Amino acid sequence: MLSHTQLEKYPLFQENSILSITPVATQGYCNLNYKVTTDSQTYLVRKLLANEIDREKEYLLQQQAAVLGFSPEIIVFDRAEQVMVMPYIEGTHCQTLDIPRLTALVDTVKQLHMYLHYDEEPIDLEIVIKSRENPITEAFETIRNYPREMVVCHNDLNQRNILWQAEKPYVLDFEYAGMNDCYFDLAAVSVEFNLTKEQETYMLYHYFEGSFFWEKFEAYKVVYVQLCKEWFEEKM
Repeated sequence: MLSHTQLEKYPLFQENSILSITPVATQGYCNLNYKVTTDSQTYLVRKLLANEIDREKEYLLQQQAAVLGFSPEIIVFDRAEQVMVMPYIEGTHCQTLDIPRLTALVDTVKQLHMYLHYDEEPIDLEIVIKSRENPITEAFETIRNYPREMVVCHNDLNQRNILWQAEKPYVLDFEYAGMNDCYFDLAAVSVEFNLTKEQETYMLYHYFEGSFFWEKFEAYKVVYVQLCKEWFEEKM
């Protein structure tokens, strides 16, 4: 359990008296999350656990997203103690998307793809994914037939990482963000929110403002599902 003493070494919590520290009901797999209430504001404090994650990159990309208004700003990043502090945003996590929220989310993802920057080599999903079963190899064969459209992707756009305030989405947890094909994030949205074919068509037309590669999109859905399967098998 995070203690008052651990937090009071930061100037932020010396200036604002801590009233309560409560574990967040829904925890992630790579952090311990706490809601910290002070006499002036409420904060989310994350104790970072997974050592294999590049936290410096996570910090830099979330700060870029915060400048765009799509993510909370990280106020404290203690690299030695692996602690991040940011404003606590009240909101809801939606399991499905109607057209207004789908539109808002696609607009947000597109803005992130356009304006986030990080200098690194793209993720090689053919190396990351271990399976060599036919559906996976066929998906990668399909993807190789199309141009690469590399951007900084979030790479983990599941329901828990998108917080809604009315119709405005906030994108959380940039732990796995990095250079990837833009179709990967779109495939993630489709899989995680169980989009209908009509919703998928709308999403792709809206994102690309016209033509898109349907087979490439379907192939990335196969890749995304397999990546999630292998990730959960490794963590469980």
